[in-house]
Amino acid sequence: MKNWFFFTLIMATLYATPSWAQSCDDATGLTYTVLSDTEVQLDWDAVPNATGYKLRVELESPGAPFELRLFVSTNSHTVADLTPGAVYKFKVRTQCGGDHASWSDNVFFSTTSAPPGGGGPGPASCTAPDGLAVSNLTDVSATLSWNAVPGATAYRVEVEDGDNTPPYHQETTLTGTSIDIDGLVAGGQYKFKVKAKCSSGNFSDYSPWFFFPGNPGGPGSGPCAMPAGLSVTDITDNSALVSWDPVPGVTTYELEVEDADNTPIFFLNELVNATEFLVTGLSTGGNYKFKVKSKCSGGNNSDWTEWFFFSTGSGGGPTGPCVTPTELAINDLTPTSVLVSWAVVSGAQAYELQVEDADNTPPFSINEILTATEFLVTGLSPSGNYKFKVKSKCSGGNNSDWSDWFFFSTPANFGAETALQAKGEQKAALDLQLFPNPVQLGAPITLKMTAAIDRQLNGYVQVFDLQGRLYLTREIDQNGSAELSIPSAGLSPGMYQVVIRSATDVQGQRFRIVE
Repeated sequence: MKNWFFFTLIMATLYATPSWAQSCDDATGLTYTVLSDTEVQLDWDAVPNATGYKLRVELESPGAPFELRLFVSTNSHTVADLTPGAVYKFKVRTQCGGDHASWSDNVFFSTTSAPPGGGGPGPASCTAPDGLAVSNLTDVSATLSWNAVPGATAYRVEVEDGDNTPPYHQETTLTGTSIDIDGLVAGGQYKFKVKAKCSSGNFSDYSPWFFFPGNPGGPGSGPCAMPAGLSVTDITDNSALVSWDPVPGVTTYELEVEDADNTPIFFLNELVNATEFLVTGLSTGGNYKFKVKSKCSGGNNSDWTEWFFFSTGSGGGPTGPCVTPTELAINDLTPTSVLVSWAVVSGAQAYELQVEDADNTPPFSINEILTATEFLVTGLSPSGNYKFKVKSKCSGGNNSDWSDWFFFSTPANFGAETALQAKGEQKAALDLQLFPNPVQLGAPITLKMTAAIDRQLNGYVQVFDLQGRLYLTREIDQNGSAELSIPSAGLSPGMYQVVIRSATDVQGQRFRIVE
């Protein structure tokens, strides 16, 4: 008599890319080339799948305000109209379609000082170094660098403390064009200069001082306080009023607003002389986030606040209150996974799910924004105790209250024969393979299933997304093993989860589709 196996293959796009597989990599390898007293070329390593880059250049040394923010399509950009001898910093963020990476660390640079009237250096002398920069900045250390000077055999570096900073002084002679320094104070102000030693034994003039701030050392350090009380009001389909509490002594704030998940690209950065700002040009039903920092006297800035998330209206006009989900339940419980679910809430556009460990269980936490009313949770521990809760996300940026926690426990591990269970209470271990992984968009994905003992694999395979849209159904009726070719056409690049499920067990793997 045949033992029948019924199972379902689930491929669910994860809205939050796991920490182990970013879909949009950070920009690295930031460098610069000083072209003249007023012009510099900025470069960084090209990022695969990038559709462009956001570039930010700011004046660091005292002087007239300068701030450049733009979107560029290549990994190089020339900036003109700079101030000779001034210190600047720049950073880059990768954009990959609707996704983006984190900002890179700032790289500092200086333009060449305009020479005074008269001739250049004599034959026995060499020019002062330029291209001074600071990188790898921590609370207590930094890397200082500069451009090589033709004919120089060594360099003399001098580092000193700046305003409102404990005394610090270091002088070093070296043959390279960079040096690591330590002993700095978090939040301190520092400066350094360099001169070249020529082959004749003479020294050039010192470069101008290069000023740089120490690492801020986390929230609350330094005299410039971070704003609090962030909120959003007057939300419409295309605008929102963002606000925050005033910071004593602060008259200017820097505001940044960006798109969040599943929303067209949006970016705004403004210097605001108030504690509120009307953001316009948003998309109906879009998800957004904003943050703020204080700009204090002496060029000091606070740390950025945490992101504050909000959503615009759905275009359907005013709605009633946002109802808390009910009928929380679990199904398909295994030692390492569970399918959590809840009842549909009328008018809800999405749901926010939170799952955490409970007593005597290894730490576990996930937070997902979903449009479906169920979610397969994986990565649990056998014999673990867990809880989950849900809230509704409605139009106009309204959210319901969280539901009460729903507690559950996973069973003990099945042991070596973790398996789909056939009729007659027999178990057959099933080996699941997906390849290639990652797979190129448009190429087929091969799913191979092999039973450890001779069993009939009879059932069907379904492919659908987290919103319940069914892509295909395949029947299967083979003995011992089965191999399917599943097309990736119609799916979007990103992370997916593959699961084989029966009434007694769930097995799963993850894979990635790339462009």
